[in-house]
Amino acid sequence: MAKTDYFPETEPQQATWAATFGEKILIHGPTLGKTAAESDALKDKAEKFVQLIINVQQKKSELKAAVDEKNEGYATYIKPLRAEIADFKTNPALTSEIAGELGIVGGDTSFDPNTYKPEINASLFAGAVRIKFTKKGVDGVNIYHRKKGELVWKFLARDTKSPYDDHIELANPGTPEHWEYQAYGVIDDSQIGLASDIVELVFGG
Repeated sequence: MAKTDYFPETEPQQATWAATFGEKILIHGPTLGKTAAESDALKDKAEKFVQLIINVQQKKSELKAAVDEKNEGYATYIKPLRAEIADFKTNPALTSEIAGELGIVGGDTSFDPNTYKPEINASLFAGAVRIKFTKKGVDGVNIYHRKKGELVWKFLARDTKSPYDDHIELANPGTPEHWEYQAYGVIDDSQIGLASDIVELVFGG
């Protein structure tokens, strides 16, 4: 049987481990031959690592908030702009030169099923992991997930309308788990193209 490291894999578990170690080393340090100063130094290292994890989690929350704000801003600012630009297209005063300078000239794009790559993002919503996606010319997407560190992807669902909610049951209630997600495009019930970029988050139930 392969040996496992005592140091946890996920950041929340690492923070819990380090905090516990820092607390208990003050009790057991003298038994293990450590002076009070040496035990304090070990506790200090553990506490500083906990703070680093807290900083990372805070930055992740700030990034998610910024992304959510940007997505809301698209509806608030860009959609009205696009409506105005649609009116410009019917304006006889619009010349190709003006359209070019405004950057409102569309280009022809060809859909290639071999290189198609969906875009997804993951967030926590109402006790589940919410996966949002854009189809961009396909019928839907196949969504997969796996725990961080695992090799095999597990098929979750084929969805034709964003978002998809993954209702995870924690292996150990109260112990957060680190999950990864990716998706493929689907046309006529066949999976096509390239895998999306992997998105990940820590789910705590």
